[in-house]
Amino acid sequence: MIRDARLTDRDKICLLADQVNRDHHQHMPNDFLKPGDTEANWQHWLTFIEGAETFLLVAENKGSVAGFIACRIIQSGKAPFLVEKTKLQVSTIVVSSEVQREGVGRQLMLSAIDKGKCLGASETTLEVMAYNKDAQLFYETLGFSEFSRKMSLSFD
Repeated sequence: MIRDARLTDRDKICLLADQVNRDHHQHMPNDFLKPGDTEANWQHWLTFIEGAETFLLVAENKGSVAGFIACRIIQSGKAPFLVEKTKLQVSTIVVSSEVQREGVGRQLMLSAIDKGKCLGASETTLEVMAYNKDAQLFYETLGFSEFSRKMSLSFD
């Protein structure tokens, strides 16, 4: 079951966020901190629950939160040479390692897209880390394709 997140989901949302943050830190320690500050973590996710142009959906599995997706509605095309669009921007999606590859992520993504459409979005965007080939394949199976490439140069 997919539903809007509740304040009572706090602990599970923070645990799931730690799961994805641990993975990011392992692969990109110069960019991602080790999980640890639960209160700061919760304050970040709370902005998606309480924001006017944001939402956080959770997937329930056997009475427990098994995943979540955090999204915002953005207006693109502010430059005079770009087409103005309302977009659904996926900030984070995470599924508990215990139920990955069981369709939970797909349900979350499709529910978020439906909600985004209801809020006026005409497309969905997201960023996926270059190392995360499994996530890239997941998004491609949903019909996503590469739009641009974000590149970085470290001065360390």
